[in-house]
Amino acid sequence: MQKLRLRTFVSRDEAFHIGRTNVPVSAPPLHTHDFAEVFWIESGTGLHLINGRREPLVAGEVVFVQPSDVHGFQAKVAESFVLVNVAFEAGVLDWLRERYRPSALTGRVGAADIERLRLLSDALAVGAKSQLARDSFLLQLLAMLTAEDRIGSPVAELPAWLRHAVGEFGRPEHLAGGTQAFAKLAGRSPEHVNRILRQALGKTTTDVVNEIRLDYAARQLRMSDQKITEIALDCGLGNLGHFYSLFQKRFRLTPRKYRIRQHSLVR
Repeated sequence: MQKLRLRTFVSRDEAFHIGRTNVPVSAPPLHTHDFAEVFWIESGTGLHLINGRREPLVAGEVVFVQPSDVHGFQAKVAESFVLVNVAFEAGVLDWLRERYRPSALTGRVGAADIERLRLLSDALAVGAKSQLARDSFLLQLLAMLTAEDRIGSPVAELPAWLRHAVGEFGRPEHLAGGTQAFAKLAGRSPEHVNRILRQALGKTTTDVVNEIRLDYAARQLRMSDQKITEIALDCGLGNLGHFYSLFQKRFRLTPRKYRIRQHSLVR
C-alpha cells in the first residue's frame, strides 16, 4: 500500500499543500500518509473508502483525515466529482483538537459556504504557504462546521441531511418558510424530520426553527439598525407579541433592551 509523505509535495519552508482534483471513475488506490489533511466536495457525488467503510460524499461534505487512516475515493459509474484538499503536518490537527475542542471533524456545509470555501481555497493556493495562512484557513473552516450556536445543542451526531438543513435554514430567504421549508431543505417528510429531531435533540422541528430564527433576529439587533417589526417579519414571526415572547424567553431580555445592551459598549 502506498504511503504518501508531506515533503514530497511541499518544501521545508512551506506549511501546507492545497489542490483541486476532478476524481475520475478510475480513482487511485487506497493509501495512507504521514500527514493530516482535510478535504471537501465542491460538486458531484462519490464514495470515501476509509478504514474499511464506504461513506457517501456529496457537495459540501467536509472530512478531516488522520495520518493513520487508510483511505481512497471512488466516483459513481460514469460520473466524477470535484474534491479540494489541504494537507499539513499531523501535529496541527492535534493542536486544533486540544485548543478548540471541536464537536466534529466532519460535517456538511451549505451552498453559500461551498462558494466561500472556493474563494478561500483559491486565495490560499496563490498566497504564501505560511503557518499563518494555514491556521487562518483551518479556523475559518472549523467555524463553518460548528453549528451548536444556531440551535443551542450539539448537532455532530445528526445525519448529514439534517445537519445540512440546520446550516441552510439560517439563510434569510428560508426563515419565513418555517417548518415546511426546513423539511424541504432536509429532503425528508415533515413527520420524519420531527421524529429524528425529537430522538436526537429532544426538540420538535418548531423548536429548532424558532431557535434559528431567534439567533438571526439577535444578530440583526446587534449588527444593524433595522426596525424590530421588520426583523420579526423577516424571521417569519409576524405576530409581534409571539416574537417578543419567544425572544424574551430565549435571551431573558426584550428585543429593545437586548439591542440597547449590545450597543452600549460603543456609546
